[in-house]
Amino acid sequence: MSPLKSEKIDYFNVLKGIAILMIVLTHFYQPFFDVPRVIRPILSLGQLGCQIFFVISGFFVFKPQCVNSYYGKSNIFLFYKKRIRRIFPGYWLTIFLGVSSSLLSFYLWGLKIPSISTKLTDILINIFLVNGFVPTSANNRVVQGGWFVGTLVVFYFLTPYLSYFFQKISQKRIFLLPIVAFIFSSTILTALSFLDAGLICKNNSFLYFSFVNQLPCFLLGFTLKYLYVNNKLETIQHPLLKFFLTSLSTVVFFFGGRYWLTNVAYTIVPFVVGLATVFLSCYFLKNKSKGQSLLENLLIKYGLLSYEIMLSHFIIVSDLNNLIKNLVHIPDIMLFLILLPFEIVLIYWVAFIYKIMIGKLTFLIFDDE
Repeated sequence: MSPLKSEKIDYFNVLKGIAILMIVLTHFYQPFFDVPRVIRPILSLGQLGCQIFFVISGFFVFKPQCVNSYYGKSNIFLFYKKRIRRIFPGYWLTIFLGVSSSLLSFYLWGLKIPSISTKLTDILINIFLVNGFVPTSANNRVVQGGWFVGTLVVFYFLTPYLSYFFQKISQKRIFLLPIVAFIFSSTILTALSFLDAGLICKNNSFLYFSFVNQLPCFLLGFTLKYLYVNNKLETIQHPLLKFFLTSLSTVVFFFGGRYWLTNVAYTIVPFVVGLATVFLSCYFLKNKSKGQSLLENLLIKYGLLSYEIMLSHFIIVSDLNNLIKNLVHIPDIMLFLILLPFEIVLIYWVAFIYKIMIGKLTFLIFDDE
């Protein structure tokens, strides 16, 4: 297996930095800022950073030469334990902080935080991180953005089995399994949309968030890993051109879905975002690094804290912005431009502190390691 060189790891950290900043930017403006209509579409595209993360996650968990090792009971247990150790403590801490602050604000000041569900069943579903399966408030309203983590946990649970099937076909048609998953997911979700009007696959709906709809992205991460470790990146001809074409397709389906074939368009979006990420990565992974700029170093720092930023940034872009807007009365676009650079820095340091807190909690839970 080709080793993953340090400059390639840096590439993925840059990509993670870009993806998390995209997500932050989308969440930053959505709740409170009435920004000019002309820039809203650009900001809303930031949510596609989630699909980029699914591709990166698939890349790093897939071990093309070690698939059989997943099927030893001890090894599969260690694989799951490693993922639980990485994800659960931070998620539990976020549940505790969010739910407790919501309850305290209600009982002390009579203020309820509507974005956080305090239903016992929703909380329990999130504690066990099975919220990726349920089309209820548990999916995204105990931990804001929790749908993403719930979906990722489903993917990690399926990884040994997905790896097995991928390895069986990867020698000849490495894009086959992601395409089959795409056809399956789009068929199932489109059928559900037509059978039940309440289950329309539209932006921010449960069907759009569902692990079934996002699965092709994760499997495209497997494809990228296979290309990399087998030195087959060169087999992808004109990757930059394909990146631009799939990016254009993403924009067409993402915005076109609001006006035509909504049920179909939003089952296509994750797949084309995943393809765009693969083509872009093929271009950069096969080119030698020419050193890092200041911007790249800053993105790497953000990328290394991407999970902590994912969990904690809502505190700033939601609660803090709501407080500032109530205290300061200036035009939204001006306030947006003033706060954005300041809060991007603040989000980083909050996430840095959050990482330390998560580390302490992880040590308490897994004190045998």
